[in-house]
Amino acid sequence: MTQELSDGMAAFLQGTPKVDFSKPLNISVLKGKVALVTGAASGIGRGIAVALAENGASVALCDIDERSGHDVEKDLHAKGLTAKFIRTDTTSWDSQLSAFKETKAWFGGGLDIVVPAAGLPSHGLHAYILPTKDDADADPPKPPTRVLDVNLTGVYYSTTLALHSFNRQAATAPSDGHPAFRPQILFVASLKGYEAFDFDCDYSAAKFGVRAIWKSVRRPAADMAPYQANLLAPTWVRTPMIDEWLAMLEEKGVKVAEVADVVDAALRCICDEGVEDGVAGTGNFDVWDDLAGSNGTKELLEKLAEGRLGKLF
Repeated sequence: MTQELSDGMAAFLQGTPKVDFSKPLNISVLKGKVALVTGAASGIGRGIAVALAENGASVALCDIDERSGHDVEKDLHAKGLTAKFIRTDTTSWDSQLSAFKETKAWFGGGLDIVVPAAGLPSHGLHAYILPTKDDADADPPKPPTRVLDVNLTGVYYSTTLALHSFNRQAATAPSDGHPAFRPQILFVASLKGYEAFDFDCDYSAAKFGVRAIWKSVRRPAADMAPYQANLLAPTWVRTPMIDEWLAMLEEKGVKVAEVADVVDAALRCICDEGVEDGVAGTGNFDVWDDLAGSNGTKELLEKLAEGRLGKLF
């Protein structure tokens, strides 16, 4: 075995150092950058998009919800910030391709940050597999796949377009050594990407899939331009997606994070060049999602034992 191969295997097994959350962030690196955020009309996507714009980035607000998307755009324009709403159906390759092209054309041809945050809540499989007395002999209904289409296929499309853009930019840009700011792709998974919930099949499968996409692309190949890939894995976050669950969660003592908690973790991932690992919040911590950290299992079990996630199970 060559020393180069041995070193590469060691790096793969060890992964990256754990995140130092006490390290000061240089938020100024966002100034003048171009970002594309899907799901930017509400929830976590909106929170990240607004934070990027407030810190000097030009942000493409990509969402299928035109009314809410334009509202975010107007709010940012009222603050003198640079943002553009682009109606985007993330389940459509052509729609995403058009959004990426429009973003680069509108903001000058480059793309620095991509956050595929569009997502839907689970339909739940339980209702589709229990026959009622009235239809005991009927065929089962076809389960919907919209959650998989948005939460997984859409992210796969975004990943392909983001990495293609990063590599095309590097191929046409003058080479001056290591770039001051590596292009970023920030994935948004979930705790359900580490532990599936009962019959929450579509959402859990999608978030496991997003985590797998991140693991597959987190290290650029030797013939690729440098970029940085990170994964957020929030627990329950106070967004419109979980409105119907809030009362039950609070009754059970489950800790519910705020969008601001996730935004803090997102900025840590994007602005801290040393961060290339999964980050889970409430009370952000690094799950150490490498083989050396048992793919996040050890850290999550410790945090559960400490009560950091509340009475989740």
